[in-house]
Amino acid sequence: MMKYLVVAIMALVGTTTLAQAQSEHAWKLSKINGKAWIEVPGHETFRVKRNRYLFPGQTLSTNARTRLLLTRGKERIQVGSNTVMSLPTVKELSPGKTIIRQKAGTIHLAVNKKNVKHFSVETPFMVAAVKGTQFSISLNKDSSNIRVHEGIVEVSNRQTNEVVDITAGQSASVVKQQGTRVAQMSVYDRGEYNPDIAALAVKHENYNQQPKEGFISTTASLAMSLLTAVLGFVAGVINGTINAIAGVVTSLLSPIFSLFGFEESLSPFGQKILLAIFATIAMASSFAYWKLRKR
Repeated sequence: MMKYLVVAIMALVGTTTLAQAQSEHAWKLSKINGKAWIEVPGHETFRVKRNRYLFPGQTLSTNARTRLLLTRGKERIQVGSNTVMSLPTVKELSPGKTIIRQKAGTIHLAVNKKNVKHFSVETPFMVAAVKGTQFSISLNKDSSNIRVHEGIVEVSNRQTNEVVDITAGQSASVVKQQGTRVAQMSVYDRGEYNPDIAALAVKHENYNQQPKEGFISTTASLAMSLLTAVLGFVAGVINGTINAIAGVVTSLLSPIFSLFGFEESLSPFGQKILLAIFATIAMASSFAYWKLRKR
């Protein structure tokens, strides 16, 4: 009996620990624009929806023209189009430490600051380890590129074990050399031009910007605003004219109202109804008179 009780307690503790680990390392999909999928080992791949979670052991993939935002407390990961990233399994993770495995595309990260290196991004060519900062990583089949926006990132070449610290404004590239398996790392200071890093900087700076309107859409918006203003003015003139005519008609017919015991004053709505009736009678009379004249 005691043996079964111990087994049950251990299973409960293990389940609780697993749930806590999954919760600690899970990322919430707070925003999504486009199409993305999550792959779960042993299960069918499913399409991402807002407020779902990316748990350890799962892989996230985005389509072209897709952007989404992963959040965990105050930390965030902005994921660009054609990007593939995954979280290690719970067994591979340690409490208080985060690992992101990026396989393709572009991500921008904002990481909480701590006194130890607690957050790292692994790519096939390099590993970026941080204590807390903001940085972007772009990856293709032959290179990994990193740009640091704030703080310091320790970048290591996975093939040569070369390690450098990249500070705010600096960037680094680890590029596979043509015809070899060796990847060479280069560091660029602020102001130095690197096409891959320049493209990455543009992606980061324009991430949260709305697309600018073109000439046609701007002209159409101005035309619609002008048309709305003109129609509003015309409607106001017509409404004022109708109210004035209705008031005159009501005044002219007030003796008839008094003769039949009706109220001499009508509401504006009643005046418009009366004007419509009067106009209909006048038009019908004019048409009948015109018919008689033709005979």
